Amino acid sequence: FSGPEFIILSSEPPVTLQLPGSIVTKKGKSYLSQRDLNVILLNGQCLEVQCDIKSKARDVFNTVVAYANLVEHFYFGLAYLKGKEFFFLDEETKLYKVAPDGWNDQPKKKTSIINFTLFLRIKFFVNHFNVIQHGLTRHQFYLQLRKDILEERLYCNDETALKLGALALQAEFGNYASEMHGKSYFRVEDYIPASRIEKMTLAYVQRELAKLHRMNRSLFEDEAELEFLKVTQQLPEYGVLFYRVSQEKKGAGGDIILGICAKGIIVYEVKNHTRIASLRFQWRETERISAHRKKFMIESSFSGKKHTFITDTAKTCKYLLDLCSAQHKFNAQMNSRQLRQTSSEESKFVEIDKSNSAYAAQREHLALIQRLSRSENVLYAANLENLSAGMMSKSCDNLSVETN
Repeated sequence: FSGPEFIILSSEPPVTLQLPGSIVTKKGKSYLSQRDLNVILLNGQCLEVQCDIKSKARDVFNTVVAYANLVEHFYFGLAYLKGKEFFFLDEETKLYKVAPDGWNDQPKKKTSIINFTLFLRIKFFVNHFNVIQHGLTRHQFYLQLRKDILEERLYCNDETALKLGALALQAEFGNYASEMHGKSYFRVEDYIPASRIEKMTLAYVQRELAKLHRMNRSLFEDEAELEFLKVTQQLPEYGVLFYRVSQEKKGAGGDIILGICAKGIIVYEVKNHTRIASLRFQWRETERISAHRKKFMIESSFSGKKHTFITDTAKTCKYLLDLCSAQHKFNAQMNSRQLRQTSSEESKFVEIDKSNSAYAAQREHLALIQRLSRSENVLYAANLENLSAGMMSKSCDNLSVETN
């Protein structure tokens, strides 16, 4: 059997990296200040990073993306796993503040080794994969989405699961060849989520996947990977980061999950282990987002209503606010970038043939696209400088945090 990259490489021994200048050399201090942590890459490879107790998340991130040769590193972040949720680290965060208990004091107490694991994850998801410049970056998107679907972090129905599984087979095996692959050449559980297999039966899924794989023989491996991304991008939960909260009024309903993405916030109700979207707040329809202790509040400019959710800690509440700010900023930058690309296309049009009879119609079409893009983008462009402080213009959404 062959299989997914993230499963094959996860069984390999870790690669050791050392942060530049992280090991203190003063008399005997190096041992006391040195720590080890693991970083799991999207391809499943484990990196053992030797760092210092004063090291920051930025130091580890820069070392990891340099090792992984990721030029477009701004889509990624380092995250730790809390329950089943990934929390991204601010680049200025000192590692010991998020490390497991005992990690900071480990050498002094000579206790058993405390494992500290971080994950390289995609933090910002693109609306169009043609904006990604490097094939390696696109491959990271494929790996994460591929695994998230398999682990059911990202929901898809039976038909889509089979389609994606077959595209993954084409991307990872190439064209099916009976003399090379035989009948049982893949593990079904490596390509289809467990709940889908249980529902459709193992024998049916294996038969359908093999059939669909043969139908993809016209696609090269990289084309199959791109098609996988395009199909995944159409899923309702694509690009959404999920965090469990509770309602302000006890007994008001079941579990609530906040989904934060580049376009806004989605409120999900959990019923029969399934997320059902009940409220959506696009940035342009949001008056204010604020955090006060454990309360996370969203005020709609459309209805004027304030929605309050309770987090487990004030730290989580502040994290959600900062994440909203970061996602909003990314969305504004992507809109601005697409607007510039549209303008560039228009300029090329002028240079090619101003006298062409089709030019007027094309110009009108491009102008329409610009107007549509600006309708959202103009709300953000003038105030991007304030985003780092967590504040946004009142014309779109005024993110604020109350600390007392």
